[in-house]
Parts: sequence; C-alpha cells; structure tokens
Amino acid sequence: MALSSIVESRTEIELLGEAASGDQALVLAERKRPSLIICDLEIRGFLRGTELLRMLKALPWRPQVIVFSGSRDSNEVVSALMSGADSFVHKGIAIPELLRAIERTIQGEKVLLLEGESAPKDALDHVHRKYFMTEREAEVLLLLLRRFSNEEIAEELTLARQTVKNHVSRVFRKVGVTNRRELRCAIGDTALTARGRYRPQSVRMAS
Repeated sequence: MALSSIVESRTEIELLGEAASGDQALVLAERKRPSLIICDLEIRGFLRGTELLRMLKALPWRPQVIVFSGSRDSNEVVSALMSGADSFVHKGIAIPELLRAIERTIQGEKVLLLEGESAPKDALDHVHRKYFMTEREAEVLLLLLRRFSNEEIAEELTLARQTVKNHVSRVFRKVGVTNRRELRCAIGDTALTARGRYRPQSVRMAS
C-alpha cells in the first residue's frame, strides 16, 4: 500500500497533495502551506536532497518535515538532521511504528527510526550517548548543525542569549572542537546505520 493511502486511511491527517519531483514539491508546498511534509531526499528533479530539505524548512510557516528513506548511506541520517529534518524514518519499518513516528513528530518530538527497530527512538539519543550531553545541550547541537545563530537558538528554545552562549561553549568542549565548521565536520562522521534498498518515492504534504 502506498504511503499516502496509509496516512489517509489510518490517521486523521488530511492529505493536501503529492509531488513527483523536488521542484514540484516546493511549488505545491508554497501553494498548499502544509503543516507536515514527508519527503524522500532522492526524489527526482533539479531541486532535491538536502537542498530541497533546507528550502522546505525555510518556508515562512516552518512546516515539520519527516525524511522517509530507504538509503544504504549511513551519512544520510546525519545530513538530514543537519539540514533541518524534524524526524528520520526508514522505509523498512512496520506500518504501526511509522504511524507512531508521524504522530510523535506532529507533537513536536524529533524521531529517529532506523530499519529493524521496533519502536521510535528520540533523534537526540545518539548525541546523549556519544558525547554525554544533557538534553538541552543536544537540542542546541542540532540547531547549530542546522546553522542557527545564537540569537535564533535563543528564540527557538526560549532562552537568554547568554545561556545559549554557555550551552554552545559546552557543546564545543564535549565534541572537542572550537568552532561551528569543525563541529559540522565532526558530527558528520557520526556512525549511524540505515540499511535497506532505496526505492524512489514522492513528497507527501498534509495539514
């Protein structure tokens, strides 16, 4: 069963459209203004991949974006999170887990669900374990990877600018870097596995 049919028949989400290319996805999103977009980064078209993801996340109403991928490339998970994805879900997971991941994303959680896992996993878990960060530090880290400035992080997390500055310093120290460029390079080497065959899909938009 197609993903769009599953979402429509088994949730209360209203499907607003489906795009076969990245270019079409951006045009459709601007016209329909969906609150949730489910996107395959390997969609056809000139506009695709993390460039498409960044442009979708830059839309004025800030839609939530779930990357739905079957890629064998382990770096795609990190790249998606660095480019602003709210959640990353592997195509090989069971339908009930997919639906729970969508629901949790709508509720504002960041979900990372890889092939073979029986339940959604918080996208910040691997950061906690690898670098021994607090939940707040991990949130700051993901926003840094998405190229947020300190001022934008303060606004996003409702924190004072000095508090954000302190968190950023601790993040740099725990990862072992001194600036944002080094940080993106270091986190890009994080070992995450996402096995399975890739099958091109389209972009779904929902309200």
